[in-house]
Amino acid sequence: MVERAEKVVLEDRRLSVEKFASKVGISVGFMHTILHEDLRMRKVSSRSVPRMLADDHKAARMAICQALLERDEGLKVVPHAPYSPDLAPSDFWLFPTMKDTLPGRTFTSRVAIASTIFQ
Repeated sequence: MVERAEKVVLEDRRLSVEKFASKVGISVGFMHTILHEDLRMRKVSSRSVPRMLADDHKAARMAICQALLERDEGLKVVPHAPYSPDLAPSDFWLFPTMKDTLPGRTFTSRVAIASTIFQ
């Protein structure tokens, strides 16, 4: 049943859940269950899409990315997490200072703004 429902969904993702259910020949509630729990899909902009990548999709995506990186000779794969706090230090300390010093003022250059903020 799940395979039939998946086939119908993948044929035309823009159909409503009611139309999916009528094509498969099951109730709307059961179609919702299949979509959300079994197929892990949700509606996004009138289209049913997978909620998360399956393991085989992740592997295929990694292989494609690796091939693209290897194709470009100047790029090197770095073995670290892309959102490592060591790579992107937080600048949250800067925002309160900017809010306190910049309102109502006009500046002619970025240098003037920086010198005002970092006084």
